[in-house]
Amino acid sequence: MPKKILIVDDEPEMLDLLKIHLGNNKYDIVSAMDGESCLKTAASEKPDIIILDLLLPGISGIEACRRLKENDDTKDIPIIMLTAAGNDMASKGLEKGAVSFITKPFDISNLLSKINAALKNKKIRRHRTK
Repeated sequence: MPKKILIVDDEPEMLDLLKIHLGNNKYDIVSAMDGESCLKTAASEKPDIIILDLLLPGISGIEACRRLKENDDTKDIPIIMLTAAGNDMASKGLEKGAVSFITKPFDISNLLSKINAALKNKKIRRHRTK
């Protein structure tokens, strides 16, 4: 069964680009364009991983990350932060529980590597807790 990815970005072009590339790599894609929709979609869709833009309207990506990690239903979902803001902002996402970050613009193969690593680590953690 394909892994489900929630992509959260307020730029329609970025969403479309990621949907195409990740869909072509056999992932099921769901999306949201703001922090509030991210929280609702994560709770209802139970994605295997979340690609979360740092700068979003309303609830920021950092705040959405914090809330996802505090919620028992979503706390174990790996989050990769997307940022055009630089490493200082990305480190705040890591402090809130993101497993990795990638700086825009980025190479899709780099993002795919980070996704695969995060999913592999999630599987390892799940086996250790059984």
